[in-house]
Amino acid sequence: MKVSLFIVFFLLVFVVQYANAQTSDTTQVPLIDAFDVIGKVLKRKHEDTLIEIKEKRVFISAIPGFGYSQLKGLALVLESNISFKTNKNANMSVIDFVPEFTFRKYIIPRLTASIWFKDNKFNLKTDWRAYKYVLNDYGVGGSTSINKVNQYQCNYFKVHQVLSRTIKPDLLLGLGYYFDYHGNFKLLNEYQELNSNKQEFTKPMVSSGILVNLLFDNRRNENFPVMGETFFNINFIQNLKLLNSTSNYKTLTTDIRKYYSFSPIKSNVLALRSFNWLNFDGKAPLFDMAASQLDYTGSSSRPLIEGRYRGQNMLYFESEYRFRLTKNELFGAAIFTNLSSFSEPTSLAFKKIIYGAGGSFRIKVNKKSNVYFVASYGIGTDKAKGIFFSLGDIF
Repeated sequence: MKVSLFIVFFLLVFVVQYANAQTSDTTQVPLIDAFDVIGKVLKRKHEDTLIEIKEKRVFISAIPGFGYSQLKGLALVLESNISFKTNKNANMSVIDFVPEFTFRKYIIPRLTASIWFKDNKFNLKTDWRAYKYVLNDYGVGGSTSINKVNQYQCNYFKVHQVLSRTIKPDLLLGLGYYFDYHGNFKLLNEYQELNSNKQEFTKPMVSSGILVNLLFDNRRNENFPVMGETFFNINFIQNLKLLNSTSNYKTLTTDIRKYYSFSPIKSNVLALRSFNWLNFDGKAPLFDMAASQLDYTGSSSRPLIEGRYRGQNMLYFESEYRFRLTKNELFGAAIFTNLSSFSEPTSLAFKKIIYGAGGSFRIKVNKKSNVYFVASYGIGTDKAKGIFFSLGDIF
């Protein structure tokens, strides 16, 4: 049944793309968003086309919805996006606040932000989270079993803060501080013997370190990257016991994103991403190892359960093709695939390839900040499945 649904979806994609290819781009077509539609229903005057984004103008988008995953179950989600420019020459700054309220009585709020100062002289990145929720421990490496798991209720606090300064156009160098805390563990099931260390759960797991950051980012609006834009980010983190880290160890992450278009329709974009996460010169605490859905975007390895796979090291690649369904860009869609691999606990070898794939339906919520509401469904390794919502593109 699932295969049949995906075949139908891909056929629809082909038909829509063929129809779009026969038409010109949207330059002469008024663009509309969901608020325009609401305005028409309520018979209120609305703007038919995009207008120039002026200095310090703020655009707020908020969408309530439901999400489902095998770990969290059904959840009530409020996706909110605040976009603005500090001046005309600055990139779009974006603040995302996403509280989730699960029907299993867990509260999962997160705040992420990328603030561009005037003329892009500085960039401030923020990732704050305060969770009381459930984490699954399947063990370490790519060869673990979905049927053998220890489930823990715990508290999680995350404070990631990075300030970068422009040294050349679109190229920045920065410093920051990363703090991650997992504690107050409570085992919720009969204990299963795994290759992870049982003793780790008797005390908090803490990573605390200084970060050096190299960033290249010529995306003018991260809500809606377009053809020709590039994002390249290298983070080096030294975690130190001196800063209350559980252990001394180093982390290196690389995140490369590139956007192409092979269509005369500018809003049709092929997005590619390579994300690699390496821990070395020491051992990271179990829940601070590289893991599925624990990158900055919180979307790697869609639609796997958060933390389904963990390892000292992670290699990841994702592609997503985004395209319009209507000329006015109110409706769009996307298809995505991803591949990942996690190092084994002893040899550190990468032995298993893990996959995910799916599709998304997109509704333009704010045409001025180019924010889409994206509803995605995916399937993957271990019969994983899930429904996901976001404001703005995943990457």
